[in-house]
Amino acid sequence: TIKQFVREWSEEGKKERDKTFLPIIEEFLHHFPTPKLPNGEAVKVLVPGCGLGRLPFELATRGYSSQGNEFSYFMLIASNYLLNLTQKKEEFLLSPFIHNFSNNFTEEQPFKKILIPDIFPADMLHPGTDFSMTAGEFCEVYN
Repeated sequence: TIKQFVREWSEEGKKERDKTFLPIIEEFLHHFPTPKLPNGEAVKVLVPGCGLGRLPFELATRGYSSQGNEFSYFMLIASNYLLNLTQKKEEFLLSPFIHNFSNNFTEEQPFKKILIPDIFPADMLHPGTDFSMTAGEFCEVYN
């Protein structure tokens, strides 16, 4: 979960996020260019296995009704804290690689410190934004 913070909620993870999340977002926007259907209903998107919630968060910031689903309570507890209890951008300093001493290019790499979150989530979600996370195994929750 701590390494997932790097990918989803740090400036250092932006390159990897852009490679994985942007194609999904772009394809989604191609099919649903506006957050409302022609009949006025909201476009709803469900993101199974959403980890720390960055992908459904990004869709919600674009005005879509977005729900993330995650099975791991470690991810859910961490995402809840980050999304609901942080007070500012780059509030927390992590050393996510401190226990990795193999496959490093330099001796300093395991000691790299990462600031999270790269944005302040509360600044991005406006009143009326429909964004939520749900816990549980996908097939059981959405049966």
